Amino acid sequence: MNKLVGKIMYSLGINFSAYNVSRELDLLQKNIPDDFLQRDVVDIGCGDGRLSLKLKQILKPKFFLGIDLSKSLIKSARKRGLNAKVLDIESQTYSGDLGILWSVLHHFNDPVGTLEKISKEFHSLIIRESIDEKRLIELGRRMNRKEIMKILSASSVKIRKVIEARKNKSLIILTK
Repeated sequence: MNKLVGKIMYSLGINFSAYNVSRELDLLQKNIPDDFLQRDVVDIGCGDGRLSLKLKQILKPKFFLGIDLSKSLIKSARKRGLNAKVLDIESQTYSGDLGILWSVLHHFNDPVGTLEKISKEFHSLIIRESIDEKRLIELGRRMNRKEIMKILSASSVKIRKVIEARKNKSLIILTK
């Protein structure tokens, strides 16, 4: 049911979030290693681009591209001035320097296989996922910390740093 609702919302260009991620963005900014800054960045699952623009401010990239499988959301992202293109990362390949998966992993049909593929195509990743299994509004699969870490381990991702946003009940994982 959640996937169907998500597909309908995204096809209409609706990328609704009832959660305030400003704490997580502040934590990322305070904990991001210098070598994650001023790189070529691809935001995988950029949605309508609102969050991408905030991540751009933090990462100060040389190049920034947003990708998403929803044509409607990409259209909204472009209206916000984001360089963005339609691409389904599960069935297509894209490579780059630094990839961002902000609240995307739980939407994948095959999170282990897809993350394994992405980690081979990018030098580093920033992965953010909710660990609140009781989260009321969530279109993807709800996961806890143990499940997320199991997916990361099974996909052979090399974890560099884990930042926990306790108040928001989420993890920000930096790889390689």
